[in-house]
Amino acid sequence: MLPKTSLMQSMLSVSLSLQSHWDELCAEPTLQFASISRDLVEAQPSATHGLGLVACTEIKQGTVVSFYPIHALGDTANSLAPDDGAAYFDAATTRPYRVQPSHAVLTSMGLDDLWLDCNPELPHVPGWLGHLVNDAAVCEERTTEAVVAYYERCLESANVHMIPFGDESAPIMCWAATRDIPVGEELLGLYGHEYWLSRGGAAVPARTDAIAAAAQPWKAALASGQAHVAQAYEMEAASLAWLFENSRKALAEGQGATVVDAKPPSRQHRRAAERAGAKRKVDATAEARSGGGFGTAKTKTTTERRGKKSKRR
Repeated sequence: MLPKTSLMQSMLSVSLSLQSHWDELCAEPTLQFASISRDLVEAQPSATHGLGLVACTEIKQGTVVSFYPIHALGDTANSLAPDDGAAYFDAATTRPYRVQPSHAVLTSMGLDDLWLDCNPELPHVPGWLGHLVNDAAVCEERTTEAVVAYYERCLESANVHMIPFGDESAPIMCWAATRDIPVGEELLGLYGHEYWLSRGGAAVPARTDAIAAAAQPWKAALASGQAHVAQAYEMEAASLAWLFENSRKALAEGQGATVVDAKPPSRQHRRAAERAGAKRKVDATAEARSGGGFGTAKTKTTTERRGKKSKRR
């Protein structure tokens, strides 16, 4: 298996390439990427906080509305970003856009502490606007009653949830509708009480039975939503998974993180990737070997919080 940092470099390289070449994937008529990127949502002033995402058309339950942008990623010890984007993350004193992917496959890869981050100052990429989704509620008090109330408010107001876009396509996360959303309604999610109560490095209070019971309906919705997306977007997830898998394989063979010559693991992945126009080189040779391009991993000795992101900062 590749060293952990190399795995993360490969993931970051492919993620950045996906976002910069997204129009090519959207141009493939046999895949649904274009429908995710066009006419579903747009950034507008939020009634909740700052900017938010608002439905431009009626959105059916289970529809993937946007992906979460990835401009940096890392773990408890490493922070990786491209050289031309590292300054923003190096200068940041808070991490309001940092999220932790929840793909089950990450544990088997030794990446269960992986986090993703984005730079909100970069131009918006249609289809990759997930960082603009606001939390449906705020949890500021550290009592069981306050946490339970937070989940109750979120369950009433939230209309999207963040889930893996197919487990094998790690680390890509997406927002999917939990119910039908009418035109003009703002998309609101749930990031969990741990984020709110861990700000400033504070310890999160122990989870009580009452808190677990209050969060259970949302956890059940996440599992159901993930299963639906995995089925409804099977070929799209397979095309992305093919890219990540072949990048890792090429890197292990000393070729750099390339998906040009690597053999697909299955016919399904090959067909999906080829239809998506995805047989292109994702050049991560420099970061894997010489440190050029992405540079060396920026190792941090202090443990950074890996909590959920909030737009209210």
